[in-house]
Amino acid sequence: MGRVMNTTIKSPVMNYARLMMIIAVFLSFVGIVFVYSSSSIYALEKIGRADYFLRRQCLFMILGMIGFGAALRIPLALYRHYSSLFYIGVIAFTAVTLGAQHGMMINGAARWIKMGTLSLQPSELLAIAVLLFVAAHLAKERVSGNVFTRYFSVALAVPFIVLLFQPDFGSAVTIASTVFLVIAIMSWQPVYALVAAGIGIPLIGLLVIIAPYRVNRIMTFLNPWNDPQGKGFQIIQSLIAIGSGGWWGRGLSFSNQKFFYLPMSHTDFIFSITAEEMGFVFSAFLVVLFFAFVALGLRMCFYVQDTFARALGLGCIIFIGLRSIINLMVTVGLLPTKGIGLPFISYGGSALVCHLFMLGIILNVARTSARS
Repeated sequence: MGRVMNTTIKSPVMNYARLMMIIAVFLSFVGIVFVYSSSSIYALEKIGRADYFLRRQCLFMILGMIGFGAALRIPLALYRHYSSLFYIGVIAFTAVTLGAQHGMMINGAARWIKMGTLSLQPSELLAIAVLLFVAAHLAKERVSGNVFTRYFSVALAVPFIVLLFQPDFGSAVTIASTVFLVIAIMSWQPVYALVAAGIGIPLIGLLVIIAPYRVNRIMTFLNPWNDPQGKGFQIIQSLIAIGSGGWWGRGLSFSNQKFFYLPMSHTDFIFSITAEEMGFVFSAFLVVLFFAFVALGLRMCFYVQDTFARALGLGCIIFIGLRSIINLMVTVGLLPTKGIGLPFISYGGSALVCHLFMLGIILNVARTSARS
């Protein structure tokens, strides 16, 4: 009887985690298909090989699965013990991108470090480092006003500044939002979310106002048709792609927009190409899968008793969820462009590896919780 009861207690956590893994793996393979479909024309024209980005995405997938396995097997106690050291090291590593001799400029931003034929985006690691740091400190003490303020000033201020200098405004806002949501949920005090909004919204507004290119993005978002051949071109082409897909799509690989009409079609706007080729039904199915991934993760965390494990699992789930929502809203014109890819699907090695590493952490949390 005791063994049966113990199995019953364990099963919900692992069942939710397994379903999340199935969803993530499916989305990753969808990504491989559409990275090739959306990038083949561009790669053939610019590089001379239609499968250039496909090969690299497959390599990133292999590296990501290795990271997933490592994240799953590292004891949570080690994550917690070395969280501060990892946090400091990743901030220093991210700051390296600001140096002219080390940083790699792409589209006006120094977010990458060149490593042979590959490039690494340290800000992806920074999200994991900040979440580990915050989870470890949440496990030490009960959240109070002073603790909340300290998290904002210590855990977020330094990485936020480094990201703004790259500049990577989207990642800075996403990481900060994730931390405040984790603190609000863990403390069960909505007041912290309200305080975060009271601090964050004016700060974001100020950062937008002092940067002309961000103001231009807001104006373009409000009315892209004011400059359809200039600043509004990308979002207009994205909407054309999504709208022309209809219910069932033009067919796999039959996109028109990937013929140099839609910029960044295999990265930030891969969902638009997917919608054009596969239609509304398949696109809606993908959106449902992302929401199911987040819902299952949040449900799973309610069964986790350990404070560090719960905070870390929540952080990874919320971070992936926010990125998904932001990307999807950008592609349909509900948010200004942010330079954030669609998790598991968009082309991008650092992001894919880190998202799969986070998936390994989530399953590690579930497995450790079930065993205890």
